Amino acid sequence: MIGILSKIHIAIGIISIAIFLYTGSDMRRIIKEADKAHEVEGVTVEKRLELVEVRSGMRANHVYIMFTALINLALGLYLTDHRETWRRIARIIGSLVIIAGNPVLIATYFMEDKASVDRPIMTFAVIFIFSAVLLHGVSRLAEDPEPERDPQPTN
Repeated sequence: MIGILSKIHIAIGIISIAIFLYTGSDMRRIIKEADKAHEVEGVTVEKRLELVEVRSGMRANHVYIMFTALINLALGLYLTDHRETWRRIARIIGSLVIIAGNPVLIATYFMEDKASVDRPIMTFAVIFIFSAVLLHGVSRLAEDPEPERDPQPTN
């Protein structure tokens, strides 16, 4: 099961990096349009503040997508099985939560109002993924390190 989860994490990490690159170009286009709107005379202060809030919301989502991509890649490369059942279960649950939370977090970039401070789906997804990373961390606490092997003598 851990081997399959590792491969899924790597695949999701690579896909998330591609989505991160796309959202970066999308964000750049939208911010250029917003900057042009700032230059137009007669734009109200409220409209300018709204554009700043949109930029901040987009950047936050963009960075969260990058973080989840890196989390997935790291787990895919370093996830290990364990002989203790509770540690194995904690790692599996943590991985499944991260796998489930990743598309939700990506969807918030496209669906939630970026000008709003109240973004419940994004907040839920970030807390969900954060909790899963902590679960992985707890499963590693006080873990017996594997015995180191003596290097093979060379002749």
